[in-house]
Amino acid sequence: MLLPQQQQQQQQQQQCITTRTITHQGEQCCTAERKLRKAATEISVDSIVMDCEDGVALNMKDVARATIALMLDDLDFCPSSEAAVRINPVSSGMAGDDLAAVLSAKRLPNALVVPKVEGPDEVHWLVDRVQQLLAKQRQRQQLGQGGSNCEGSSSRQGRQQPLALVTMCESAMALLDLRHTFEAALSYGAPGPLQLQACILGGDDMAASLGATRSADNGELAYARGQFLVTCRAMQVQAIDIVKIDLSEAGMRGLAAEARQAALAGWSGKQVIHPKQVPVVQVAFSPSAADVQAAMRLLTAYSEHQRQGQGAFIFEGKMIDAPTVLQARNVPALADRFEPSGADML
Repeated sequence: MLLPQQQQQQQQQQQCITTRTITHQGEQCCTAERKLRKAATEISVDSIVMDCEDGVALNMKDVARATIALMLDDLDFCPSSEAAVRINPVSSGMAGDDLAAVLSAKRLPNALVVPKVEGPDEVHWLVDRVQQLLAKQRQRQQLGQGGSNCEGSSSRQGRQQPLALVTMCESAMALLDLRHTFEAALSYGAPGPLQLQACILGGDDMAASLGATRSADNGELAYARGQFLVTCRAMQVQAIDIVKIDLSEAGMRGLAAEARQAALAGWSGKQVIHPKQVPVVQVAFSPSAADVQAAMRLLTAYSEHQRQGQGAFIFEGKMIDAPTVLQARNVPALADRFEPSGADML
């Protein structure tokens, strides 16, 4: 699946910049609730992901499930933010309990984030389990026991619409099977209970799977990132780039450069783990006013040259042909979802 804004329009965006809201090991439930409330109401991102997986100690899983179900029922998330839940991996044996707790809430999440998806079999298990649980929820509603789903909220309607699915690719085998995993998820079509929207590349787990040592420039993940991005784009699945865990001043400079490179390369968005990372990533993925103006000038010139029967032409010192025009058209399309930031990217 798995997406703070520069004056973004109040709608779901193509960019899926994901904020993981984590229940830390040893943290008391009331503290976790405070953090979830703050993230849901004060941080405007594409997706706010409440965590059942790595951010939660084994002896706190039940507490995390109960807290998340409570928050889903109780919180009104920012209008432009999806409420998402990251469950434990299917292979862990804990995903069933996570789903049972989350999908019993009166107000369901917009999306499920599923980590460490290793192949089509896990997708089929997931879809089957979600289908069963949603059927039970509908029965409870019909009996008047379950209430209604998010009355008055356009972003978290009843499950007439499928839940968005965001998968995570975190091992060498998962990367090799990624196309087949996507095909399995997409085979259910619109009537299915889950609709695949995005996939997140898990950098640290991928590096561990490769036997690689993490570095500041992510050079050890160059091949994995490239193959992941190509597969996502070929299958029309949003590609969400790796998280950066260095929150130091140097780390933030590195994040700005990393996010800009990802945006230029064609990634759909980037996962973040701390509020201060949000504006840095948003600036990188938002077209500046100068970007939009340059694209519009190019498109105007292209239309004029087409009218004159000319193909390739020189514009502002550069040779322009069809691929360049296609790239330029992406800029105003993205600007429809973002107000231009008014500043060049960091």
